[in-house]
Amino acid sequence: MKNSPRALLAVLVALLLSAGSGICADPQGYEIIDTQQVKQMMGAEDKPLLAFTLSPIEFAIEHIPGSTCIPFELIGNYYEMPEDSADPIVFYCHGPG
Repeated sequence: MKNSPRALLAVLVALLLSAGSGICADPQGYEIIDTQQVKQMMGAEDKPLLAFTLSPIEFAIEHIPGSTCIPFELIGNYYEMPEDSADPIVFYCHGPG
């Protein structure tokens, strides 16, 4: 996938949307991060789980290497989510527009 800020700009859009739907009852501790912050996190020893929130078809076409496809509608019960709630998770999609 091209290294585009637009592709990662919506890093926490899924979290913000899910906060309204009840999946994330407490949005405290969530933040929108930019491409540079994702790069820094991926360079750290304790890398976050990268979750691509669109369809498996879109994931097959384009995604960040090392990420996992977790369609938005399945986030609440997905088995690949970390057991430790302190582990960082970065949700991303193609961004707005």
